[in-house]
Amino acid sequence: MTENRYGAPFAPGGPTAIDAQIAQKLLATALSKGGDYADLFFEYEVGGSYSFDEGILKAAGRAVTMGLGVRVMKGDATGYAYVEELTMEAMEGAAKTAAQIADGGGAPAPVGLASRDIASRYSADSLSLDVPGKDKRDLLERADKAARAADSRVIRVDASFHEQIREILIATSDGKMVRDRQPMLRFGVRAIVEDGDKRQSGSSGGGGRFGMEYFEAKTPEWHAQEAVRQAIAMLDAREAPAGEFPV
Repeated sequence: MTENRYGAPFAPGGPTAIDAQIAQKLLATALSKGGDYADLFFEYEVGGSYSFDEGILKAAGRAVTMGLGVRVMKGDATGYAYVEELTMEAMEGAAKTAAQIADGGGAPAPVGLASRDIASRYSADSLSLDVPGKDKRDLLERADKAARAADSRVIRVDASFHEQIREILIATSDGKMVRDRQPMLRFGVRAIVEDGDKRQSGSSGGGGRFGMEYFEAKTPEWHAQEAVRQAIAMLDAREAPAGEFPV
């Protein structure tokens, strides 16, 4: 398995690692005005996207987002605050803001947090983010070539590849603290065919919480051929009848 280089800064060993002690302090601040319940939601995402059009790679990008959301509940009311900077000062500020939904004081400190391990539900053997961009471009090019080779009436092919790794940490005032790591991959192909004055399109896409092993079952060629098949089927499809009909 390829070593993953995209750990969240708030994960154990990260530059802003969040442990039970820090989470407990933030929850105590969130409940300091008398809230009934509070939770912390840390999130970190790294994503990438590639698009292939007219036989060339048209766009490629990478984005990173991170933040903390603090929620406090008091009766039927809910206070919420969000911060993107995970310094102690910024996080405590968010907790204080969310706490304002309650107007009392002297709330008890949250119970001791118990870190809970949850089973990994994602069998990603090779995270796509760890794979060179050239390999992803090659997948898109394979789809483009396969679609054009499938039928001479294909006049345009668009292909796209989107990827993401998301890490979350949730801590609650009723004593729970859990972490999860969620990969995501999506691949899509659209083919446009033309026959005389008729033009139609077809598309095929798929993905899920997989790594690059996804393409062992559904290759770029498979998606390309399916997109072309749909487009050609539409060329011979009859128009749906129009107008009013008896029920």
